[in-house]
Amino acid sequence: MIDPSMDLDALKSVWRDEPALDDAASLQALRREAQRQTRRLYATVAVECVGTAAAIGLFVWLAGGAATTAGRIAYLAIGVLALAVQGWMLWLRRKVLRARAAAPHEYLELQAQRSRVAMRLAWLALIGGPVGVVIGLALGRWAPSEGAAVAIDVGGRSVVALLVLGLVAMLAYAAWVVRRERRRLAATERALGELQ
Repeated sequence: MIDPSMDLDALKSVWRDEPALDDAASLQALRREAQRQTRRLYATVAVECVGTAAAIGLFVWLAGGAATTAGRIAYLAIGVLALAVQGWMLWLRRKVLRARAAAPHEYLELQAQRSRVAMRLAWLALIGGPVGVVIGLALGRWAPSEGAAVAIDVGGRSVVALLVLGLVAMLAYAAWVVRRERRRLAATERALGELQ
């Protein structure tokens, strides 16, 4: 005959062990998500750096075709500004790129920090994109460049359409990132509250 107290003890043991298994699975899921986000962050940084290098190359090319010394200086200054903005973006991400976490609350805090940085950078794009277009249009008017004139002559309206389409796509993506990260931050903060 089976001792009923042994069954109760076995059930208590299973009950106590089961949450630990769930916690381990949750911890593994958090680790996987953090690693996935880290890979995505490094890929984003790589794409941004390539884009910045292309923009700097474009501004150097435009400076070479500028009609005046002031125009050359202005195009080169915009190239330096693009480099400075990329440097600032890397500086904002420095902690979240290097961060490591071991406990569930550390993973959640890292996620919250990454969401805040992503929103800050998206707001930079939402504000900086239109400002950059205005500066570019002003430079094109004030300091025309042979390179820009040739590109517009060859491509015609399609060059302008591509620039506008690129700006609209960037703004739409930045707005989407802000909404996504707000939701993610709210969920992360709820989860952190439940852990405490």
